[in-house]
Formats: sequence, C-alpha cells, structure tokens
Amino acid sequence: MNVLDDKGILLCGNLVVDLVKSIDHYPNEGNLGVIGEIVISTGGMVNNNSVNLRVLDPTLRVGAFGKVGEDEYGQFILERLTEYGVNVQGVLKDSDVKTSFTDVFTVAATGVRTFFHHYGANAVWGPKDIDWDTVSGGYDWVQLGYLLLLNTMD
Repeated sequence: MNVLDDKGILLCGNLVVDLVKSIDHYPNEGNLGVIGEIVISTGGMVNNNSVNLRVLDPTLRVGAFGKVGEDEYGQFILERLTEYGVNVQGVLKDSDVKTSFTDVFTVAATGVRTFFHHYGANAVWGPKDIDWDTVSGGYDWVQLGYLLLLNTMD
C-alpha cells in the first residue's frame, strides 16, 4: 500500500493542449516566420502532474477534475490521461467552448520559447462544476493548480 492509502490524489485545474512549433527565428511584428516541426502534447498542471504521478507509482489512484471542450483537443487530453490510468470522470466536456491550448514557438537554434495561450474551457470551469462529495470522500489529497489561468475559479 502506498503512503496515500487507497484513496489517492485528485488534481484539479487547467487542462491544456500544447502545440509546440519549431521556428528558425522569431520574426518582427508584421513579418513572416517559417514553422518547421510541430508536436502536439498535453500540458497544464492536471495533465502533467497526474501522468507524472502514475509513472512514478502505477498503483497510485489518481483523479482529474477540470473542463475541456467537446473537440479534438479535449478528446486528445482524455485519451492521454486514460492511457496512463487516470480517472477522468471529473473532467467535464462543454460544447460551448474550445479546449484550452497554448501555441509554443521555439527558436530551434536557441531553445527560446514564446507562448500564446487560449483560456478556452479552463476559463469557465469553477466551483459549481466540482463534485464536492467526490473531493471530500474519495481522495486523501487534492491539488488545485494554475489558479490564475482559471478565470471563473480565480
């Protein structure tokens, strides 16, 4: 049995898709920049921490709470978390908003990154969306992260 007993940890907060784009240089405003490789991955506290915890301890019970859009990015997030054995029952799908994403432009030669973020579903996720019975009765530990990127929760 792990240190958290059998209840585990619940991670609540932002769920993001990162679109990491390699560029040869960052252009001045109004000029052209060329994108090379594009990598799509998950990002944000809930995605990163829940997957990391499951990799470190595959027996640990890990749950995720947050909101995604009913779109391909939301599905991508849910599939990735499920692949790692994270309970996604607390991740709500909202057809009125897009899943949060970040365009990450990385200059290939220097590794310098510039971020453009779309709040999306994270902006409308708030206290009314949380199943408080699950939080209080189902987990030993709860982490709420990236509060400043959760407009309604903030």
